[in-house]
Amino acid sequence: TVPPRSHHAPGGCPDRRARGRVPAARPRSFVTRLFVASWPPPDVAKELADLLGATPDGLRPEPRDHLHVTLRFIGDADADTVAQRLDGAILPAVIGRFGPQTVWLGERQLVVPVEGAEPLATVVEHATRGLGSARRNDFVGHVTLARSRRGERPDVAGTPTAGTFPLDDVRLVASSLEPGGAVYTTIKSYRPT
Repeated sequence: TVPPRSHHAPGGCPDRRARGRVPAARPRSFVTRLFVASWPPPDVAKELADLLGATPDGLRPEPRDHLHVTLRFIGDADADTVAQRLDGAILPAVIGRFGPQTVWLGERQLVVPVEGAEPLATVVEHATRGLGSARRNDFVGHVTLARSRRGERPDVAGTPTAGTFPLDDVRLVASSLEPGGAVYTTIKSYRPT
């Protein structure tokens, strides 16, 4: 669970700025969101990351260690409750098939489609139903390689690729949006059977 932000200085003493005695810069608000995803093995993550080659102008590539197949985006929720629900779920072992080429998903995401994750995503959806602040969307299996900047859409879709990998590294993750980008923290890992 992500601890709540406190208006106390280190050591537990109240911070005078929090009581209004000393003017302080307003802290930038950061958002932590939960999601459940499966990470590809390192060799597959490298293969997928290498599809971009030199990053074209207008694209912000995802870090290699961020490449994953989102099974369910949950949003704001109690991490312990989500983990307890997933603990009780029987996650099926499935093989993801990626390809045949990179495509745009929506306006901003350059992705590689992934088929075969649907049974796993369905179990995760049922286990976590009713939790979180995120609107439920139909599952579309994919790995996001990059996001477009400033609404640009460089002509990079259509790069051929194909392969398979087991979706056997499932994680409940907290994503914190910070000035340098998203920071992922694994809360709990699961092995489908």
